[in-house]
Amino acid sequence: MKESAFRFSKPVLKNIEYRINDEFQSDQKVHFHSHFHRNVIRSEDSCAAVVELTIEIGVDKRSVNAPFALLFVIMANFEWDETYDSETINNLLLINAPSLLLGYARPIISNITSNSIGQYDLPFMNFVSSDDILSTEE
Repeated sequence: MKESAFRFSKPVLKNIEYRINDEFQSDQKVHFHSHFHRNVIRSEDSCAAVVELTIEIGVDKRSVNAPFALLFVIMANFEWDETYDSETINNLLLINAPSLLLGYARPIISNITSNSIGQYDLPFMNFVSSDDILSTEE
């Protein structure tokens, strides 16, 4: 094994909005509607890009009896050398980069929710799919 030429900066929490639902009823079924959005901004003159992952949980009307609403944006800078072909770079930026950012987001979101209404652990996501929406019931 050798170190990858696809590198990233330490992820930065760009935005977080967290609100407890005062109307939440713990004895009723919970349906979270979650949305994950990837945003890739590639540099035109270098082998670099900024990748942002936006996570929305319980924010829209499709969520039923969600105990909280969360909007979370995390980002990092990514760089690579010229040995990668275009298809590989696209896959790294659209699949690997958001997966890496999700790994950084997961413990932060778990910690925030555990200190209020009860721990919520983000599921693993398949970023190969073009469908950026997830619904879960608890």
